[in-house]
Amino acid sequence: MVDNVTPLFAPADNGGCVNRLRDLLQKAEAGEIVGLACVAMNKESLACYTLVGSIGSFSALGAMELAKIELAEMLMDDAE
Repeated sequence: MVDNVTPLFAPADNGGCVNRLRDLLQKAEAGEIVGLACVAMNKESLACYTLVGSIGSFSALGAMELAKIELAEMLMDDAE
């Protein structure tokens, strides 16, 4: 094993992500959340998604559209 390797990218602080996932899990266990549509980014910057439970409503589709717009704005701000 090589001990003097420097990573190209420092690992991101994902404490906020972990805390949010814990909050969502508690709400699901309490029955407050019955479905989930989620996009995740892994450490190699590859995205994946999952759809699970009861998510088939136009309300969920609208929320996804708002998330898409907010993400696009964040990406545009980072590009500037």
